[in-house]
Amino acid sequence: MSKLLKGAVSFTSFRPEGEVPTRERTRELIETQLFKPLKAEEDRDESVGWVDAIWSFDTERLPNLFSGATLLLSMRIDRYAFTSSQLRPYLEEAEYHYKTTNSLEYISAQQKKEIRDAEIRRMRTNSYPKTQIVEVAWKIDEKILYFFSQSSAAIKRFLPLFENSFGFSLGQSELIDDGIASGKSHDGTNLLNLWEGKDNV
Repeated sequence: MSKLLKGAVSFTSFRPEGEVPTRERTRELIETQLFKPLKAEEDRDESVGWVDAIWSFDTERLPNLFSGATLLLSMRIDRYAFTSSQLRPYLEEAEYHYKTTNSLEYISAQQKKEIRDAEIRRMRTNSYPKTQIVEVAWKIDEKILYFFSQSSAAIKRFLPLFENSFGFSLGQSELIDDGIASGKSHDGTNLLNLWEGKDNV
């Protein structure tokens, strides 16, 4: 369930440095950077893009895109990542069989790379990528955007995604309101007042 509907939230706030497009144009811009699921046979290890704010699997209809004057989105990050300890037994086994099958005492660096790539592809077909969802709420009238994470890695992926979508950058915001300056709230809906009398389009 989206953190915008339930649970405590932490956030980073930004000030958009450009003009807000119309709602129709907003949809067009977002569609240029929609999330595309990873496929095991692809060379990509990571996919980053927009999904619906509530339904993180929805990359087409985006039914919750607007709530009054608030633009709602989620950034989805899918990434295939295997640690060295995860890979080690499979690589050792694959290298052993390769040497045995080809009557080799040593394996070249290029051969090791090819074996490693083949094992990673095989492991990807039998696993799911790691997924991270981060909600975004852009309060258009107040010219402030809330990114519901304080992770530097997530922010590093979010900033270019936003800029590639809307064509302008985000400046870090200094919140004055003591009630939200801590970056935490017991209820994300109270923090942004998103769902009272909402009108989704």
